Amino acid sequence: MQLALFVRTRTKPGQRELVRRAWEELMKPGVDGNTQQPVYFFCEDKDDDDVFCLFEIYQTQSSFEKASESSRFADYMARIGHLLDGPPVVNLTTPVWGKGVSDQDMQRIG
Repeated sequence: MQLALFVRTRTKPGQRELVRRAWEELMKPGVDGNTQQPVYFFCEDKDDDDVFCLFEIYQTQSSFEKASESSRFADYMARIGHLLDGPPVVNLTTPVWGKGVSDQDMQRIG
């Protein structure tokens, strides 16, 4: 069953750009190469310069767990931890409908 994450993170004032650069250097290469993670968006909040959001879809719960336990993610968190203003807010969800995805395909992946 697929797993979707919505993650909202607040940085300390003026630190979002440094976090984005660290993400591009440390996380983006792994995301690009992860076939078990077909959807991933890094988004910057339009109304708050200190907030960024992630939207991710994993093929399975175990593929999410593997990614979250990777050395790449640990290195990223070690680099940005002091730039964050508290822990991220993470919502784990199950995709049930997607624009451009047939009901049959949603049943097969869900």
